[in-house]
Amino acid sequence: DAKNLQGWHLDVTSRLPTGCGLGSSAAFCVCVAAAMFAAVTVPKCAHGVTCSSTSSQRPCSEVLDAINRWAYQGERLLHGNPSGVDNTVSTYGGIIRFKGGSMSVI
Repeated sequence: DAKNLQGWHLDVTSRLPTGCGLGSSAAFCVCVAAAMFAAVTVPKCAHGVTCSSTSSQRPCSEVLDAINRWAYQGERLLHGNPSGVDNTVSTYGGIIRFKGGSMSVI
């Protein structure tokens, strides 16, 4: 439960070049957001299925939406005013259309 969550310390090492438009900061933010989400909750989706990080199935859209929102906040800390494209693609995968802050799957 979130009330009992202890502080976190992350050490990150990467060989990916920074500032090259590869979206690595967004991928990192999604990983951290997913780990934090899994640490503080075992969510129940609208359809009543438990979604957890131990499941071999892809998390439901409600969980992915929450992870994406959290990752976007991380991107805001790193970049100030990100578009949201990189964290959205890193969260949902596949090909998306992102226009005016709205996402649609292609």
